[in-house]
Amino acid sequence: TNRLLETCDAGWLAALRGEVPAGRTPIFVVGMPRSGSTLVEQVVASTNVVSLIGESTLFPWCLLELGERRYGNVSYADLMARLTRDDITELRRAYLQGVAEQTEDEGPFLDKQLTNHRYVPVLAL
Repeated sequence: TNRLLETCDAGWLAALRGEVPAGRTPIFVVGMPRSGSTLVEQVVASTNVVSLIGESTLFPWCLLELGERRYGNVSYADLMARLTRDDITELRRAYLQGVAEQTEDEGPFLDKQLTNHRYVPVLAL
């Protein structure tokens, strides 16, 4: 984890942050079980503006698939060190395409997969 912290610093974020295309906006709820995440989800859902995709495992699978296809069987820290802007663009496209297959709404959506806390550096991009 120290290597991951050293890799995913402000410089890493700046180097990989590209222009975010217009489109659906994800809202990620991450954390620990029994921490109030369902209440957060219910409050957000009550706005009737945000779609819910539940505790989707879509993002980790998209990241795993991209990593294996481009870089082979590497650790998460190694993958983070190798990511490019093109990778981030492809990851975003694959994830949003998967979300589109789950919900027909076109506005913002909430992904409440608590274990996504592992991916916060790349989720920020």
